[in-house]
Amino acid sequence: MFRKCYARGCPHNLCPHVSQAVMIANRYLQRDYKKLEEVGVQVDKRLFTLADMVVKFDEMKEAHSPLLAIHDYIDIAREGNQVAVAATLEFVTGVEHFANYNNQQVFLMVDFAITALGKTHHYERCLACYEADRERQKKAPKIDIANERLKLLYDEFDQASIKYKRRFFT
Repeated sequence: MFRKCYARGCPHNLCPHVSQAVMIANRYLQRDYKKLEEVGVQVDKRLFTLADMVVKFDEMKEAHSPLLAIHDYIDIAREGNQVAVAATLEFVTGVEHFANYNNQQVFLMVDFAITALGKTHHYERCLACYEADRERQKKAPKIDIANERLKLLYDEFDQASIKYKRRFFT
């Protein structure tokens, strides 16, 4: 299993922007399906649909409503409420397509599964990124930056008595 970013957008985008992102994502997804098939990997070919994206945005709003940032949860813990955090760290690749060139990036992502006030919410954050074709030069310094940012958050978790396990990029 792996995750890959095929297009970027946000729920605030207008329908034409989301539609364009879905079309772009499907084009690159189909290329990956073809490459996988060429090396003998069988896959269930499913494509993104505009209807699915709209439903997912609605579900995301409902699941995250009210939308809170990581420091909101720290404040909830400081108010004396129990808060627990489980961090999942990932290197996620993505390609930004511009008129005359493509920019392949690697994003150092963390997904915080935060349990507070009887509910669990997910909060994703990009802690650093680097150009994929410059991995040898850029990866280590960007890992250091991401880990320093994690340390700052973990220190705040400690001060607010949030239960968690320290995890870092390697």
